[in-house]
Amino acid sequence: MTIKGLNEAVLSRLNQNVFNNYVRQNKVLSQLATGKAIQTAADDVAALAIGTRLVAERSALQSAQQNATQAASLLQIGEGTLQQTDGILNRLNQLAVQAGSGNLGDSERAALNVEFQSLAQELDRLSSDTTFNGQALFSAQQSVSLTDAVTGLDGASVVGVEQDTVSTDNISFDSSTNEFTVTINGTAYKGEVNISDIGADGTIAGAATVRLTSDSADGQVVLNLGDDFDTSADIADAGTLQVSGESSVQSYNFTVGDSQGINVDLVGINTTTLGLTGLSLGTIADAEAAAAAVQAAQVTVAETRADIGAAQNRLSSAQETLAVAEENTKAAASSFLDADIAKAASDQASSALLLQASVGVAAQGNFSQNYVLGLLGN
Repeated sequence: MTIKGLNEAVLSRLNQNVFNNYVRQNKVLSQLATGKAIQTAADDVAALAIGTRLVAERSALQSAQQNATQAASLLQIGEGTLQQTDGILNRLNQLAVQAGSGNLGDSERAALNVEFQSLAQELDRLSSDTTFNGQALFSAQQSVSLTDAVTGLDGASVVGVEQDTVSTDNISFDSSTNEFTVTINGTAYKGEVNISDIGADGTIAGAATVRLTSDSADGQVVLNLGDDFDTSADIADAGTLQVSGESSVQSYNFTVGDSQGINVDLVGINTTTLGLTGLSLGTIADAEAAAAAVQAAQVTVAETRADIGAAQNRLSSAQETLAVAEENTKAAASSFLDADIAKAASDQASSALLLQASVGVAAQGNFSQNYVLGLLGN
């Protein structure tokens, strides 16, 4: 090899070293500038794929945490309203029990009834005004229609029966016991007409409300009787009770992960859904019926509060679990995608020295070649 060929090979090698050191220096500087170990997919295909998937999982965990936090806030609002509702029901029960005492006269019962009706209206206000993000929490209620019904059966409502649509052909009345029986999905609900509501001719004196309950199921059926209902005649399997429209229970499912989520049912707390419509404290019998209805409503509210408490405990546990999972997923993704700053700083210093050295050697090689050529020219 001639001197010229040797010099060209050496200079080419020197220039290649300069370029390699320059590329290495740029890569390290990019890592330091962005904090990321991988600048392009070509840097580490496997690490990029795994790290990107972990980042997506972390984002989902963060969203689940946010859902759990918002769900907890919603339930706290609901719990606060139910506390107020429970207090109102307690007062309603006190008034009804007090009005049922024989030592009170009509005027005293009328005064108690004023407060009773006012508090009942407050229940409806709480139901409509308790909202979260513009959504009413306790406004659920069912509409009930009667088809082919018997004369005098003017209306009905179903309280605490969660099916959206329920129908039956089994509305019966036993005149010997003044007892109604309504069968809903195989469950018999029974209730008696108050004897004080029955006139001398066997018809209803004015109007009456009959509340039917079951020993084997929650909820109740409320029948509204008009003054043309005849209690002297039996009714066997007549009429159809059709429950339609919205459910009396509003269900919320909170997504806090990939599984089914956390579900809680909030029963409507308006007087219709709680079975408190048409109540009065005008007579002892009315007061006794009102007390029974209020006590049934208290059970419904207590069950709803229990459901909320259980859901709150689950959400608290979910929040802690999600926080741990999010933290560890973040650490795992960082190990694949984030740059080791200490190592990158060390590599930067090393690559800077190598680049300076290679540039210096290349410059010296060019100088030496020109110097030799100058001597030869002389």
